[in-house]
Amino acid sequence: MYFSADDTLMFALRNLDSAPLGWRNSGDLAGPHAPFTQSRETFAGKPRGQTHQFAWDSEAVWVQKSGMATAVYDPHLVELDLDYNWIHDSNPECFYEGEYGRNRYANFWSSQGYPADLSYQPVCP
Repeated sequence: MYFSADDTLMFALRNLDSAPLGWRNSGDLAGPHAPFTQSRETFAGKPRGQTHQFAWDSEAVWVQKSGMATAVYDPHLVELDLDYNWIHDSNPECFYEGEYGRNRYANFWSSQGYPADLSYQPVCP
């Protein structure tokens, strides 16, 4: 998912001292997805949330990614995904370690007090 973050969220993603609890620098060995220059992740749960964004407004470039109708130039553009495993598989319709992705999502986040929204319908490759 791609979205434009407001100034408050962008500041929090760029400055972890201001970030919501549960976020840290990403441990992704590959680093941020190009063309982004910074990545963050939640440190709890499976799936784990991961963002990719520009560390500074001046680093922004035009972005054209899968699912985007046109190229976007936005210094506050954020890519957000859910990672079900260490290789960043993100489809809730697949199975991970024998567990259906949607169930894994719902079981973990519901146990944390956050209801799961299971209305999104992706297709497995």
